[in-house]
Amino acid sequence: MSDVKKQFIAGAECPACHAMDQVRMWYVDGVPHCECAACGYTDRLESESQPRSDDDPQPLRIIDG
Repeated sequence: MSDVKKQFIAGAECPACHAMDQVRMWYVDGVPHCECAACGYTDRLESESQPRSDDDPQPLRIIDG
């Protein structure tokens, strides 16, 4: 199994426990995943290919330089 680089997201709040600066992200086969280091909450983020209306909030884009 290859090592996956997990990055903490500054200013992000966990949707489960509301802890700040504890959310980290990584990609598996191009699909973004996140987890909270404080409570263990995990989630696979939505596909960006889903249609959105102009009124929907836009996702945060993370550019890995």
